[in-house]
Amino acid sequence: MTIGAVVGAGAVVGAGAVVGAGAVVGAGTVVRAGAVVGAGTVVGAGTVVGAGTVVGAGTVVGGATV
Repeated sequence: MTIGAVVGAGAVVGAGAVVGAGAVVGAGTVVRAGAVVGAGTVVGAGTVVGAGTVVGAGTVVGGATV
């Protein structure tokens, strides 16, 4: 019975649905377009790219300041 409890913990593995959300990361193709902007350093921050919304604000990247 105790061993079965461990197998039952598979529910945690089932949480892989979160990993499935990788579809958002897949949208990284848009981020790759950043190569044109040349602000590769910002894209390299990874964490910033993860924000998605920030990257989506292409207006900021388009700023002549960059």
